[in-house]
Amino acid sequence: MADTCGTLVKAAAVLKENGAKSVLALVTHGILSGSAIETLNSSVLEALVVTNTVPLGNKVERVCVPGPALTVWAMC
Repeated sequence: MADTCGTLVKAAAVLKENGAKSVLALVTHGILSGSAIETLNSSVLEALVVTNTVPLGNKVERVCVPGPALTVWAMC
């Protein structure tokens, strides 16, 4: 679950600081509340994939990480 994304972004930064060439995140429940979009946009994440278990509305268009941005996977 990614709510405000603070922990996710801090973990990504630690991975990069310790030699990771790129960091991607896969999240089951992308709540993305509060300042999550701004937090993600200023992070080292190159891509973020979330499932559609939580309605995202216009949040998909607002995430601007360097890679393929925010991808939503449908859960059947």
